[in-house]
Amino acid sequence: MSDRPRGDDWWLASDGKWYPPQSRATPPPPPQEPTPVPAAPYGAPIPGQLSGQQVPPSDGRRFVSAGLTGTLFGFQLATGVLAVIAGTLYFATYALWLDFRDGGETSLADVLDLADVSDGVVGIALISGLVVFILLIIWLNHAYKAAASRGAQSQAWSPGWAVGGWFIPLANFVIPKLVINEVDRMSRPELLEPIGTSWRSMRRTTISDLWWVFYIGGIVVSQVGVAINDPAALWVEAIGSMIIGTGFILGAVTIRTIGQRLRPPRPY
Repeated sequence: MSDRPRGDDWWLASDGKWYPPQSRATPPPPPQEPTPVPAAPYGAPIPGQLSGQQVPPSDGRRFVSAGLTGTLFGFQLATGVLAVIAGTLYFATYALWLDFRDGGETSLADVLDLADVSDGVVGIALISGLVVFILLIIWLNHAYKAAASRGAQSQAWSPGWAVGGWFIPLANFVIPKLVINEVDRMSRPELLEPIGTSWRSMRRTTISDLWWVFYIGGIVVSQVGVAINDPAALWVEAIGSMIIGTGFILGAVTIRTIGQRLRPPRPY
């Protein structure tokens, strides 16, 4: 420190004194921007998967409303029960008709009255079945989007087919089930996200196959009974109704199983 500079590199401070150059404070280095980390390709292993832990879903994850699943489940179950009841009534009507034909105590009015009750139950089941059809289209479209949002790759179908597949004659016996199969396999809870193509090695739920076999088989048998157009064919319609009813019940269980996998996480 001095009252006057002793060299060209001395500097004047705010107190009016001159100081040597080594006393000047060294300015801090300029801040450095963080080095950007390249994003990993989609589907590549990420931290958490390597350790076997479940990775939280991304912002693009979709879910199926528990209310939609529950409503569809309820209508499917109700339709199935109604169809089974209708089949039972048809068997009873057939038994009354046989008694009337063989000269028993049953009158034709008794046969017709029970037949009307049977047809009434079938009518209610058909209305309930129509509601199931509409809800199932909506549910399957949402379920496909939700399952695919887990990071699925190499799908054969799409959310559009989940709707359009129902309206193609004859193909609607096959396409909707193939779409359901993909949703079933992509929604398996043991898969770590993003699931990539690993879902393709998953087996579909057995009860889902039984649902479709009973549903299609019941339709075929019922149509055969209607085509015969003879009181003696009531037992064929009865069997068809009970098969369809069983199919609806199995379908309700399938929807509930898959829907529980795809429902939104519960808040804690």
